[in-house]
Amino acid sequence: MTYLEPSTMPNLLWSQSSPDLQNAPGLNGIYDLATSGGDFVLITGRNFGPNFADLLNSAASRNAAPAVHVTYGPVTDGPWDYNEETNDGGIFKYTATDCYVFTSNTEVLCTVAPGVGANLTWRVLIGGQAGTSLCADLNDDDSNNGCAYNLSTSYAPPSVEPMGASSSNAVSGAGLMGGTTVGGQQLVIAGNSFGPSEGEDAPRVTYGPPGEEDRYAASFCEVSVDFSQISCLTAQGVGTDHSLAVFVGGQKSNVYGANISYSVRALHD
Repeated sequence: MTYLEPSTMPNLLWSQSSPDLQNAPGLNGIYDLATSGGDFVLITGRNFGPNFADLLNSAASRNAAPAVHVTYGPVTDGPWDYNEETNDGGIFKYTATDCYVFTSNTEVLCTVAPGVGANLTWRVLIGGQAGTSLCADLNDDDSNNGCAYNLSTSYAPPSVEPMGASSSNAVSGAGLMGGTTVGGQQLVIAGNSFGPSEGEDAPRVTYGPPGEEDRYAASFCEVSVDFSQISCLTAQGVGTDHSLAVFVGGQKSNVYGANISYSVRALHD
């Protein structure tokens, strides 16, 4: 059985509207997808084929439906060849899960995978046929960069904040207060939207006096607890009351007044 005309490819658009979902709590905004995954996204367009939502409770019936495959990822450069899918950390780095035609021919519903980054490009394949891509206009000049439509979608940016009522500072560790000026002491940073601990580039952490938060770069940074904690070592430095910022997937966090302070040596006669 042919579900799509051989000469007709899926044509992507993006919808922010919330459908009347019975099996899903709703859709998050397109600029703050949870880095832990699990958000629902609704992609609208044309030529997506018939609706199999009423067959979700029947595995045999669902397996008979044409496969719906949605891939996406952060854009770092352009233009690209959208006729060839990549799964090697390129623009189609992530694969959405549980995708199906939600409304016949016009809407596909998927669950977002864990990930990080902004300027996400999306592509839909239905029954093995690839459609046009939906991606960000990096040039900010309405040129389409080879995309069918330009629209920026993003995972939520990192946020540095105390976790739990008993925590007054989001930053802890031996390097927080009175750390050695030669560096190499631990900083532990709490917050949200830090991404998974595996499969992503290491986060970047900088700190310094207010207004100069990029003066020092912490080393050996890693997500030590999925999505909520980063661990680093301090850099060689001096000074007190330094503020801090975190970079994950190319997105910057809030500037956090961590009050990181190096030790002050007393002068003796």
